[in-house]
Amino acid sequence: MKHLVPLLFLILSIPMTSALAGIYKSVGPNGEVIYTDIPDGKGESVQLRKGSEISFPTYKEQARDLETKVNEPEGEGKGKAFAGYQSLNWSRPSSDDTVWDDSGTIIIELKVNPPLQTQQGHRIAITLDGTRLPTRYTSPKLSLQNIDRGTHTLAATIIDSQGRKLISAPATTVHLKRHSALTHKR
Repeated sequence: MKHLVPLLFLILSIPMTSALAGIYKSVGPNGEVIYTDIPDGKGESVQLRKGSEISFPTYKEQARDLETKVNEPEGEGKGKAFAGYQSLNWSRPSSDDTVWDDSGTIIIELKVNPPLQTQQGHRIAITLDGTRLPTRYTSPKLSLQNIDRGTHTLAATIIDSQGRKLISAPATTVHLKRHSALTHKR
């Protein structure tokens, strides 16, 4: 036990000595500049500038700010109120377009003006052949996977957080074709 105390003191002091160590600059034999934390007697001590300090809000401050935003009356602190969408149109696929994809993927791109207001809970709902898909999309660029070959009707609607329709794009028709082993010539 008697020898354990000095050993413990020595172990605990090692990190402090390295934290107190300085930075030294010297020039090597080939003219290269060398920076080190080991004084060699030839180098000069370098004073480092104080680094940037970053402070992050505490958990309680973040919770308080979030509570303030949630309880804030609509329109306050949010700048200009959203006036509504002017247009929602198809960029891709265009009407009566034929898509060749063996995996049954249809890439959809919509033009939304003004841009989709996701921070207000707005989402894009897609209807395929009269059935609204369960996924609500947060981007005007999306893909539908594993769609059966054939002719399909697509519709797009922007809805608010309560599911109310804000604007709809005109329905478009797309023909999905998949290659078949039966049509390939050998």
